Amino acid sequence: MSLNVYLSGVDSLDNLSIERDVEYLFKMVTLDGCEYDKKILSVVEKGLYLDNLYFIDRFGSKLSRKYISTGSKAALVLYHMPDVVVWGGEVGCDALTEIVKFCSRGALLMEASHSCIFGEVDDMAVDVMCQGKHYTSLNEFAEYIMEDV
Repeated sequence: MSLNVYLSGVDSLDNLSIERDVEYLFKMVTLDGCEYDKKILSVVEKGLYLDNLYFIDRFGSKLSRKYISTGSKAALVLYHMPDVVVWGGEVGCDALTEIVKFCSRGALLMEASHSCIFGEVDDMAVDVMCQGKHYTSLNEFAEYIMEDV
């Protein structure tokens, strides 16, 4: 399975139902402590997974999951609800990059002209489908997304 990335205004989404409220979707997600949950909380939040209800933030405080950033919530929804097309309009570049790096399932609708993904000096393998092409290189996908699509 791959992360499917759709581009707003470019891809035809006639038959797809887009879910635009990440906060609402996240309320339906149960975090189970899988490696993906831990990775997203670590790299995006600079925090630590505790359980479905709490995490440790970058300052060492125990917080309710409601305080997880919208970008992390979108990343977690993509993974735990792979049959939902998630609108990524509120997902920042850092979270978007981590989604592409670590999420290998789900469907994300991105703004074609306002999205950015950061490549890395040492390229890494990804599993992304976009515009009918399977991207396996982070840097190749980042270069494509940063072009005028």
